[in-house]
Amino acid sequence: MESRRDRRRKDYPDEEFESENAEMADSRFVIKLVTIVVLAACVIFGIITAQKKMYDAKFTDLDLTANLTVTFEGDSGNGYVESVDNDVAYDEDNKSIAGFITSLTYTCAPRTELSNGDEVTVTVNYDEQEAEDLYLRITSSETTVTVNGLYQRFTSANEISKKLAKTLRKAADKKIESATNGTFGDDYSYTNDFVAMYFATTGNEDTNTDKVIAVYDTKVTPVDDQDSSTTIVTYVYYTGLDSQYDAKYTAWAYNELRDASNDYLKDDTQALERLKANYDSYTFTQLA
Repeated sequence: MESRRDRRRKDYPDEEFESENAEMADSRFVIKLVTIVVLAACVIFGIITAQKKMYDAKFTDLDLTANLTVTFEGDSGNGYVESVDNDVAYDEDNKSIAGFITSLTYTCAPRTELSNGDEVTVTVNYDEQEAEDLYLRITSSETTVTVNGLYQRFTSANEISKKLAKTLRKAADKKIESATNGTFGDDYSYTNDFVAMYFATTGNEDTNTDKVIAVYDTKVTPVDDQDSSTTIVTYVYYTGLDSQYDAKYTAWAYNELRDASNDYLKDDTQALERLKANYDSYTFTQLA
């Protein structure tokens, strides 16, 4: 049996054809419209991209941290930022940019109570609007710097390196020779035998009066009587010892140890006891 739709197709064939043509026309219109929209979007995107490239081409990249250096001062644990130097690379013939560079300021965090190995964040502060007006694109304005170069205070002789101890011993030997020659007059000769070297500290964090003290047996012999020599205990010392000690330092001092009766000490086994009596606020440890 024919359906109602089939009978309608037979009775009205032209109507069905026109309907199908209308649907095809609508489909082609949609395709054209989409094509136009896509093409328009591509054109607009191309224009925007070209304009952006032209705009960007006016800008100069500027790195504000590439040549930045920080100077630290003080002792490790109490160090601080002394200064920030920044050799920014730019067109120095451009006075406007030169003015921008001189206006830079710096923020360091943290800035105080620093120890070797700590990290400090350095931020370069600048006027963003001025940078844009000058067509400057800031590529970097913040960097991290590791703290180094702070001198190290010692708490005991164990913290003094063998290399530094050797340097100190050499300086002490040189000082004792120059100090004893002629101390009692040209009529005497001297020989100095090393006994021990000590590190002495008060533990004062504000003032460095730490000392290294080298003790010697000094044999004093009359030139005209070689058989009547006398041996006394002497010492040389350097005040303000820290990890930045330089072998060129000459600020060593000389002295003789005295016993409880204020006579020359002749027994070097009592040397440490007498040193502690002379420097009663210090703690002593012996260098190996």
